[in-house]
Amino acid sequence: MMPSTDEYESLCILLRQTCGLSIGPDKKYLIRTRLQPILSKYQLKSYTELLAKAGSSSFHPLGLAPSTTAASLRMEIVEAMTTKETSFFRDGHPFQEFERNLLPEVCDRALERTQKMLGLPPRIRIWSVACSTGQETYSICISVHEYFSRSPQSQLSAENFWIFATDISSEAIARAKSGIYSAFDVSRGLNLPLRNKYFESKDADSWQAKQSLRKMIDFQTMNITETTISLSGFDIVFCRNLLIYFDEPMRTKVLEQIHRAMLPTSILILGSAENLPNAAQRLFTPRPIGRSLVFTRVP
Repeated sequence: MMPSTDEYESLCILLRQTCGLSIGPDKKYLIRTRLQPILSKYQLKSYTELLAKAGSSSFHPLGLAPSTTAASLRMEIVEAMTTKETSFFRDGHPFQEFERNLLPEVCDRALERTQKMLGLPPRIRIWSVACSTGQETYSICISVHEYFSRSPQSQLSAENFWIFATDISSEAIARAKSGIYSAFDVSRGLNLPLRNKYFESKDADSWQAKQSLRKMIDFQTMNITETTISLSGFDIVFCRNLLIYFDEPMRTKVLEQIHRAMLPTSILILGSAENLPNAAQRLFTPRPIGRSLVFTRVP
Protein backbone atom coordinates (compact mmCIF):
# COMPACT_ATOMS: atom_id res chain seq x y z
CA MET A 1 0.00 0.00 0.00
CA MET A 2 1.43 3.35 -1.09
CA PRO A 3 0.88 6.37 1.22
CA SER A 4 -1.16 9.27 -0.04
CA THR A 5 0.57 12.62 -0.53
CA ASP A 6 -0.76 13.93 2.80
CA GLU A 7 0.23 10.74 4.63
CA TYR A 8 3.69 10.82 3.09
CA GLU A 9 4.25 14.46 4.07
CA SER A 10 3.08 13.75 7.63
CA LEU A 11 5.38 10.73 7.89
CA CYS A 12 8.30 12.86 6.67
CA ILE A 13 7.54 15.44 9.37
CA LEU A 14 7.31 12.70 12.01
CA LEU A 15 10.68 11.25 11.00
CA ARG A 16 12.40 14.61 10.96
CA GLN A 17 10.98 15.55 14.38
CA THR A 18 11.92 12.19 15.88
CA CYS A 19 15.38 11.51 14.46
CA GLY A 20 16.25 14.27 11.98
CA LEU A 21 15.85 12.00 8.97
CA SER A 22 15.11 13.94 5.80
CA ILE A 23 13.35 12.02 3.02
CA GLY A 24 12.94 13.40 -0.48
CA PRO A 25 9.64 13.53 -2.40
CA ASP A 26 10.61 10.52 -4.52
CA LYS A 27 10.91 8.02 -1.66
CA LYS A 28 7.33 6.85 -1.21
CA TYR A 29 8.45 3.35 -2.12
CA LEU A 30 10.66 3.30 1.01
CA ILE A 31 7.64 4.03 3.18
CA ARG A 32 5.69 1.22 1.56
CA THR A 33 8.58 -1.27 1.77
CA ARG A 34 9.72 -0.55 5.30
CA LEU A 35 6.53 0.38 7.12
CA GLN A 36 4.13 -2.20 5.70
CA PRO A 37 5.28 -4.81 8.27
CA ILE A 38 4.38 -2.36 11.07
CA LEU A 39 0.91 -1.83 9.59
CA SER A 40 0.47 -5.60 9.51
CA LYS A 41 1.83 -6.07 13.04
CA TYR A 42 -0.71 -3.66 14.54
CA GLN A 43 -3.49 -4.54 12.07
CA LEU A 44 -3.70 -0.96 10.85
CA LYS A 45 -5.58 -0.25 7.64
CA SER A 46 -3.76 2.91 6.60
CA TYR A 47 -0.79 5.18 7.25
CA THR A 48 -3.29 7.66 8.68
CA GLU A 49 -4.06 5.16 11.44
CA LEU A 50 -0.34 4.61 11.98
CA LEU A 51 0.28 8.35 12.29
CA ALA A 52 -2.53 8.74 14.78
CA LYS A 53 -1.29 5.81 16.85
CA ALA A 54 2.25 7.24 16.78
CA GLY A 55 1.07 10.58 18.13
CA SER A 56 1.93 12.59 15.02
CA SER A 57 1.61 16.36 15.51
CA SER A 58 -0.59 16.34 12.41
CA PHE A 59 -3.20 14.57 14.52
CA HIS A 60 -2.44 16.40 17.77
CA PRO A 61 -2.59 20.09 16.84
CA LEU A 62 -2.13 21.20 20.45
CA GLY A 63 1.37 19.77 20.41
CA LEU A 64 0.77 17.28 23.21
CA ALA A 65 3.65 14.96 23.99
CA PRO A 66 3.11 11.43 22.68
CA SER A 67 2.16 8.75 25.19
CA THR A 68 4.60 6.01 26.12
CA THR A 69 2.90 3.68 23.64
CA ALA A 70 3.05 6.31 20.90
CA ALA A 71 6.70 7.08 21.64
CA SER A 72 7.52 3.37 21.42
CA LEU A 73 5.78 3.14 18.06
CA ARG A 74 7.67 6.18 16.80
CA MET A 75 10.92 4.37 17.58
CA GLU A 76 9.67 1.29 15.73
CA ILE A 77 9.10 3.52 12.71
CA VAL A 78 12.58 5.00 13.07
CA GLU A 79 14.10 1.51 13.39
CA ALA A 80 12.35 0.47 10.19
CA MET A 81 13.29 3.59 8.22
CA THR A 82 16.92 4.12 9.23
CA THR A 83 19.53 2.58 6.96
CA LYS A 84 21.88 0.17 8.71
CA GLU A 85 24.24 -0.41 5.78
CA THR A 86 27.80 -0.68 7.06
CA SER A 87 30.90 -2.84 6.77
CA PHE A 88 34.32 -3.30 8.32
CA PHE A 89 36.90 -0.68 7.22
CA ARG A 90 34.36 0.95 4.93
CA ASP A 91 36.11 2.92 2.14
CA GLY A 92 39.50 1.72 3.38
CA HIS A 93 41.64 4.84 3.25
CA PRO A 94 40.10 6.76 6.21
CA PHE A 95 41.13 3.91 8.50
CA GLN A 96 44.57 3.67 6.89
CA GLU A 97 45.19 7.38 7.53
CA PHE A 98 43.74 7.06 11.03
CA GLU A 99 46.22 4.30 11.86
CA ARG A 100 49.27 5.74 10.09
CA ASN A 101 48.95 9.47 10.77
CA LEU A 102 46.27 10.35 13.30
CA LEU A 103 47.01 7.79 16.01
CA PRO A 104 50.65 8.91 16.46
CA GLU A 105 49.41 12.49 16.70
CA VAL A 106 46.73 11.86 19.33
CA CYS A 107 49.08 9.64 21.34
CA ASP A 108 51.64 12.47 21.50
CA ARG A 109 48.94 14.90 22.61
CA ALA A 110 47.73 12.51 25.29
CA LEU A 111 51.24 12.23 26.69
CA GLU A 112 51.56 16.02 26.71
CA ARG A 113 48.27 16.27 28.61
CA THR A 114 49.54 13.72 31.12
CA GLN A 115 52.60 15.83 31.89
CA LYS A 116 50.32 18.79 32.64
CA MET A 117 47.92 16.75 34.77
CA LEU A 118 50.35 15.53 37.43
CA GLY A 119 50.88 12.10 35.95
CA LEU A 120 47.28 10.94 35.54
CA PRO A 121 47.09 7.97 33.12
CA PRO A 122 46.72 9.06 29.48
CA ARG A 123 43.15 8.69 28.23
CA ILE A 124 42.36 8.91 24.52
CA ARG A 125 38.65 9.24 23.79
CA ILE A 126 37.10 8.44 20.42
CA TRP A 127 33.41 8.83 19.56
CA SER A 128 31.87 6.67 16.85
CA VAL A 129 28.63 8.52 15.97
CA ALA A 130 25.85 6.53 14.27
CA CYS A 131 27.82 3.32 14.74
CA SER A 132 24.97 1.14 13.44
CA THR A 133 25.70 -2.55 14.13
CA GLY A 134 29.28 -1.83 15.20
CA GLN A 135 31.50 -2.68 12.25
CA GLU A 136 32.99 0.83 12.12
CA THR A 137 33.68 0.81 15.85
CA TYR A 138 35.41 -2.55 15.79
CA SER A 139 37.42 -1.36 12.79
CA ILE A 140 38.63 1.57 14.92
CA CYS A 141 39.65 -0.82 17.70
CA ILE A 142 41.49 -3.12 15.30
CA SER A 143 43.34 -0.12 13.87
CA VAL A 144 44.43 0.87 17.38
CA HIS A 145 45.71 -2.63 18.14
CA GLU A 146 47.48 -2.88 14.80
CA TYR A 147 49.18 0.49 15.36
CA PHE A 148 50.62 -0.61 18.69
CA SER A 149 51.66 -3.99 17.33
CA ARG A 150 53.93 -2.05 14.97
CA SER A 151 54.98 0.48 17.63
CA PRO A 152 56.34 -1.69 20.47
CA GLN A 153 58.38 1.21 21.90
CA SER A 154 55.31 3.39 22.44
CA GLN A 155 54.63 4.56 25.98
CA LEU A 156 50.92 3.91 25.40
CA SER A 157 48.82 0.89 24.46
CA ALA A 158 45.24 0.02 23.50
CA GLU A 159 44.47 0.08 27.24
CA ASN A 160 44.68 3.89 27.09
CA PHE A 161 41.78 4.13 24.61
CA TRP A 162 38.06 4.47 25.31
CA ILE A 163 35.68 4.23 22.37
CA PHE A 164 32.19 5.63 22.84
CA ALA A 165 29.80 4.31 20.18
CA THR A 166 26.25 5.55 19.74
CA ASP A 167 23.28 4.96 17.49
CA ILE A 168 19.59 5.81 17.59
CA SER A 169 18.66 2.18 16.93
CA SER A 170 18.48 0.04 20.08
CA GLU A 171 18.31 -3.01 17.84
CA ALA A 172 21.60 -2.08 16.14
CA ILE A 173 23.27 -1.29 19.47
CA ALA A 174 22.26 -4.67 20.92
CA ARG A 175 23.86 -6.43 17.98
CA ALA A 176 26.98 -4.25 18.21
CA LYS A 177 27.36 -5.02 21.92
CA SER A 178 27.27 -8.74 21.21
CA GLY A 179 30.09 -8.37 18.68
CA ILE A 180 28.68 -11.33 16.77
CA TYR A 181 28.61 -11.22 12.97
CA SER A 182 27.79 -13.66 10.22
CA ALA A 183 30.48 -15.10 7.97
CA PHE A 184 29.16 -12.82 5.24
CA ASP A 185 29.47 -9.74 7.47
CA VAL A 186 33.08 -10.45 8.43
CA SER A 187 33.95 -11.12 4.79
CA ARG A 188 33.03 -7.52 3.96
CA GLY A 189 36.18 -5.54 4.72
CA LEU A 190 38.05 -7.99 6.94
CA ASN A 191 40.87 -10.02 5.44
CA LEU A 192 41.50 -13.50 6.81
CA PRO A 193 44.52 -12.58 8.97
CA LEU A 194 42.59 -9.81 10.74
CA ARG A 195 39.50 -11.97 11.11
CA ASN A 196 41.49 -14.81 12.68
CA LYS A 197 43.46 -12.43 14.90
CA TYR A 198 40.58 -10.43 16.33
CA PHE A 199 37.52 -12.70 16.06
CA GLU A 200 36.59 -16.11 17.41
CA SER A 201 34.46 -18.60 15.53
CA LYS A 202 31.13 -19.17 17.28
CA ASP A 203 29.75 -21.75 14.87
CA ALA A 204 29.82 -22.55 11.16
CA ASP A 205 28.35 -19.16 10.22
CA SER A 206 29.22 -16.63 12.93
CA TRP A 207 32.20 -14.88 14.45
CA GLN A 208 32.49 -12.83 17.64
CA ALA A 209 34.89 -9.95 18.30
CA LYS A 210 37.39 -10.93 20.95
CA GLN A 211 37.21 -9.49 24.45
CA SER A 212 40.33 -7.41 23.76
CA LEU A 213 38.18 -5.35 21.35
CA ARG A 214 34.86 -5.44 23.17
CA LYS A 215 36.30 -4.14 26.45
CA MET A 216 37.47 -0.95 24.71
CA ILE A 217 33.94 0.09 23.72
CA ASP A 218 30.95 1.60 25.49
CA PHE A 219 27.92 1.15 23.20
CA GLN A 220 24.88 3.31 23.99
CA THR A 221 21.60 4.20 22.34
CA MET A 222 21.54 7.93 21.60
CA ASN A 223 19.66 10.36 19.38
CA ILE A 224 22.31 12.80 18.12
CA THR A 225 19.62 15.24 16.97
CA GLU A 226 18.45 15.93 20.53
CA THR A 227 19.02 19.47 21.70
CA THR A 228 21.42 18.78 24.56
CA ILE A 229 24.03 16.03 24.73
CA SER A 230 26.41 16.17 27.69
CA LEU A 231 29.63 14.87 26.20
CA SER A 232 33.11 16.34 26.14
CA GLY A 233 36.81 15.65 25.77
CA PHE A 234 36.96 13.63 22.54
CA ASP A 235 40.24 13.46 20.63
CA ILE A 236 38.71 12.05 17.46
CA VAL A 237 35.10 11.78 16.26
CA PHE A 238 34.01 9.46 13.46
CA CYS A 239 30.70 10.65 12.00
CA ARG A 240 30.65 8.86 8.68
CA ASN A 241 27.68 8.53 6.34
CA LEU A 242 25.17 10.09 8.72
CA LEU A 243 24.92 13.70 7.54
CA ILE A 244 23.80 12.61 4.07
CA TYR A 245 20.41 11.69 5.59
CA PHE A 246 19.79 15.17 7.03
CA ASP A 247 18.87 18.53 5.55
CA GLU A 248 21.32 21.42 5.97
CA PRO A 249 19.86 22.88 9.20
CA MET A 250 19.95 19.45 10.85
CA ARG A 251 23.48 18.76 9.58
CA THR A 252 24.59 22.03 11.14
CA LYS A 253 22.86 21.22 14.42
CA VAL A 254 24.53 17.80 14.60
CA LEU A 255 27.94 19.29 13.85
CA GLU A 256 27.43 21.88 16.58
CA GLN A 257 26.72 19.04 19.02
CA ILE A 258 29.88 17.27 17.93
CA HIS A 259 31.96 20.45 18.10
CA ARG A 260 30.95 20.98 21.75
CA ALA A 261 32.00 17.42 22.60
CA MET A 262 35.51 17.71 21.14
CA LEU A 263 38.80 18.93 22.53
CA PRO A 264 40.36 22.00 20.86
CA THR A 265 42.10 21.11 17.56
CA SER A 266 40.82 17.52 17.73
CA ILE A 267 39.83 15.65 14.55
CA LEU A 268 36.47 14.98 12.88
CA ILE A 269 36.25 12.26 10.22
CA LEU A 270 33.24 12.39 7.90
CA GLY A 271 32.12 10.00 5.17
CA SER A 272 33.81 10.12 1.79
CA ALA A 273 30.75 11.74 0.18
CA GLU A 274 30.20 14.27 2.97
CA ASN A 275 31.39 17.81 3.53
CA LEU A 276 30.62 20.70 5.84
CA PRO A 277 27.45 22.72 5.24
CA ASN A 278 28.12 26.44 4.88
CA ALA A 279 26.81 27.27 8.34
CA ALA A 280 29.23 24.80 9.98
CA GLN A 281 32.41 25.95 8.27
CA ARG A 282 33.12 28.23 11.23
CA LEU A 283 33.39 25.12 13.42
CA PHE A 284 35.97 23.04 11.55
CA THR A 285 38.92 23.54 9.21
CA PRO A 286 39.46 21.05 6.34
CA ARG A 287 42.77 19.19 6.54
CA PRO A 288 44.02 16.90 3.77
CA ILE A 289 45.80 13.87 5.15
CA GLY A 290 47.07 11.28 2.69
CA ARG A 291 44.15 10.17 0.53
CA SER A 292 41.58 11.48 2.99
CA LEU A 293 40.13 14.80 4.05
CA VAL A 294 39.55 15.27 7.77
CA PHE A 295 38.45 18.31 9.74
CA THR A 296 40.19 20.02 12.65
CA ARG A 297 38.02 21.54 15.34
CA VAL A 298 38.22 25.30 15.53
CA PRO A 299 38.82 26.26 19.20
